[in-house]
Order: sequence, then structure tokens, then C-alpha cells
Amino acid sequence: MAKRNQEYVHLVERDGTRYWLKKRGEEKRNPMSLMINGVLTLYKPWAHLTLHSGLTPAQRFAKELSILGDCQRLNLPIPRLYTAGRAYFVTLCAGKPITEQQGAKNKTLFHSAFDSLHALHKEKIIHGRPAMRDMVVNDQGNVVLLDFEEARRSESALLRTRDMFLFMLDSFRLSGVSQKTRLSVLKRWCTTYPLSVVHIKRLNWFIIKLLWIPKLILHVRKNRLSKQLLLTQRLLSHIK
Repeated sequence: MAKRNQEYVHLVERDGTRYWLKKRGEEKRNPMSLMINGVLTLYKPWAHLTLHSGLTPAQRFAKELSILGDCQRLNLPIPRLYTAGRAYFVTLCAGKPITEQQGAKNKTLFHSAFDSLHALHKEKIIHGRPAMRDMVVNDQGNVVLLDFEEARRSESALLRTRDMFLFMLDSFRLSGVSQKTRLSVLKRWCTTYPLSVVHIKRLNWFIIKLLWIPKLILHVRKNRLSKQLLLTQRLLSHIK
């Protein structure tokens, strides 16, 4: 039994069929997340922005399992559910981590990862934290999304924009993907969701105001996140 993708456990069962087991997560609530959720729920227009980290482990698990069920019914790119209990669920093994693939394939994988996230958005599902570590490549070469603890059903342009920002930010972990490729994908996404352009511009403005922080950090030492923030800001600045 070996751990895979943080919260997934890779199992090998009879006839060589592989499964992943995920158990209900640990307690994540803290005074800050509880306070933020309390404020957001008081103002109805912001209620959709509540944090799942402010929920109990049982509530988070139930929401994730519900989203996975919806995704499976819609035939979206997720691991296929095999069985589930009160505090666990089992899926069929969906592939190998995207970050472990050879660099020559990364451009194709980047497009496949975008298509997978876009497929969720078209069905009004927000992933919540689409990081490269939560994506695997199946036997057909398609990218499958994992870890839906922060996922929710929503038509919010702001939440879709946050998804896309996090996706682009973490995509710099994939070598061999040019800014031109990222920009073409981002522009295609903006064409589908024109309301999100306003949020991208606001996000870019906000990041610009804080660029001195990652620049200062990089002046002192190497830091991958700081470099990714600078590169992502340059990308967002091309959206007019």
C-alpha cells in the first residue's frame, strides 16, 4: 500500500486491478476559517465564497462525495467511483501524476489538463484548487482531476476565474509549455466566459500592487512560487 497524490492510497487487488482509497480528512477548522465563513454567510451575495476548510470533516467528505457522484453522472474526467462508505470511498486507479511525465509531452498534457478543467466549468462545477499535483494521466493520454474537497456547484464567474488563475499559476511546474501556449488557452477560456475577463483584470491589478513582495523574495533567495506569480501576472496582463 503506497500513498499517492497526498490523500489517495494506491491499492493493488485481485486480478491485478488497482484502486485508490480515500478516507475522510482531518479537522481543518480554525478560528480564522470559522470567522471568514461566518462573515460570508451573513452577506448572501458572498455566501458562495465560503471555505470548505471551515466545515467539519464529515461535511467536507459528504460534499466531495456528492460532487464526485455528479461528475460521474456527467461523465466528467474524474476517477470512476467503485464504492463508498460513511468515511471513505474507493475509485479505480486513474493514471500517473502529470508532473512525472516526460517534458516533451507536457504541451499536450497542458492542453488536456485545461480541457478537463474546462469540462467541469461548462457543467457549472468549480474544482476549487486545480493544482498539477491533483492531476493524473490515464492510459488514453487524457488528464483526470483529483481531490474535490473544495469543489462545488456554482455559476460564479469569480470562482471560475480563481480556478483558472490557480491552474495557470501551477502550470509553470510543467516544463516545455510556452507563455504563447498558455495565453492561447486563456484567451479561448475568456471567449467562453466573457464575464470572467473583468475578474481577471481586477486580479491582475491586485497582483501588480503586491509584486514588490515576490520580487523582494527573489532578490534574497530562489523561490518557485514567487517566480510563478511574476510569470502569471505577465500572462494576465495580455487579457484586454
